[in-house]
Amino acid sequence: CIEKEKIHKDFLMLYEEVRKKRNKIIHGIGTEQISPDYILKLVLDSFTFLLGKDSFWSAVLDKFYKHPGFEHDDSAVEWEETIQYNRIEYLNFFLGKKELKKHFSVNITGRAYFCPYCTEKGERITQNGLERPNSKWAFLNPNKPDSNKISCIVCQTTFYVIRENCEKDGCKGNVKYILEEGEEKELNTLVCLSCWNEEIK
Repeated sequence: CIEKEKIHKDFLMLYEEVRKKRNKIIHGIGTEQISPDYILKLVLDSFTFLLGKDSFWSAVLDKFYKHPGFEHDDSAVEWEETIQYNRIEYLNFFLGKKELKKHFSVNITGRAYFCPYCTEKGERITQNGLERPNSKWAFLNPNKPDSNKISCIVCQTTFYVIRENCEKDGCKGNVKYILEEGEEKELNTLVCLSCWNEEIK
C-alpha cells in the first residue's frame, strides 16, 4: 500500500483516466480505439510515477535478460541477449526518444554509441560472415564533451572510455573502448564505439 501523499499528482490523474477507459471497455460503452503507443505510455508512466526512472527497464531485465536460463556458456543463448535490442527498438518505434527520455536516468537524446558488452556478446557467425547487433543504446554519462564514461541502457552497464579520434576514414567518432588489454609490452586493442573499427595501439 502506498500513501496517497507519496504518489505523484500526475499519476492520480492518469489512474482516473485509465479507470474511466477500463469501464468503457468492460461495459462496452463507446467505440473509442486504444492504440499501442497509448498502452506503452501508460505502462511506462505508471512505473516511473510509482517506482522512479529506469524501473520499467529494470523489470524487463529481471524477467528476461537476467533470467537464470540465460546464465550459461551456450553461444546461441548469448545471442538471445540481444533480443533486448528488439524490445527497446520497439518502444522507440512507437514512442520515440523524446518520450522514452522521461523514463531513463541517462540522457538518451544525445549521440548514441555501440555498447562494448552487448555488441561483442551479440556477435555470431552466419553464412554471410561475422554479424553483430547494429543498435546503439549507449550514451555519454554525463553528456559532456570531456566525459570519459558511457552508460548502456540495455544492459545497464557503465564503461570508462578513451576520448580520441577514430582512425577510420569518414568516421567522426572520438569515443573508444579498450576491447583487449595487452600484457606488459603488448599493444591494446581499441574499438571505436561509433563505427566499431578496431585499432591496435
